Amino acid sequence: MNRYVKYILGLMTMAVGVVLMKKAALGITPITSLPLALNEVLPVLSLGNWTILFHILCIVGIIAVTRKVELKTLLMFPVGIGFGYFIDLLLWIFSMETSLLPLRILLLVVGIPVSGLGVAMINDADLMLPSPDGLIRTISSHYHLKYPTVKICGDCIWVTGAVIIELSVLHRLQAVHVGTIASALLVGRTIKLWNKLLFSREKTA
Repeated sequence: MNRYVKYILGLMTMAVGVVLMKKAALGITPITSLPLALNEVLPVLSLGNWTILFHILCIVGIIAVTRKVELKTLLMFPVGIGFGYFIDLLLWIFSMETSLLPLRILLLVVGIPVSGLGVAMINDADLMLPSPDGLIRTISSHYHLKYPTVKICGDCIWVTGAVIIELSVLHRLQAVHVGTIASALLVGRTIKLWNKLLFSREKTA
């Protein structure tokens, strides 16, 4: 499969995973928790638009860390915009909501490996990472820190921000819930599984 096609399909697949977990309403991935919390508090912007703004913020972070503007960094702008629009399109297509707990659990259970498949496809395309992951890798490389440690710290920052926003304004948690913990523990494992099954090699999640 063409690397560019695989990359775009990976973004779309990752967006499907995000939407499935959003519809489950049991918590979303740490990296999406902050945009979702902002969407819950300020629904004047869609989840996709908040995701785009979050990606732009991460691009600014990459430039601040490296103190230079590179083409590969600028190319993350259209990637973030496309990913945000994929999310909004899917939310529009699958507009139905459910309050049935078994169905919500099923959506979460399906959403986690689907997200992992999207990330695995993006990694295998070997083009560029979406800016939130790019920021983590940039910090890890620039400051010579272990990637898993920086990844965990980044996830904690996104989740903490989401918790503060939701509790201070809504006085309840929705973006951060049991699904957030499950995805933090399992998405990386599903990425490794997809790599073994489809790409015959493991890559860093």
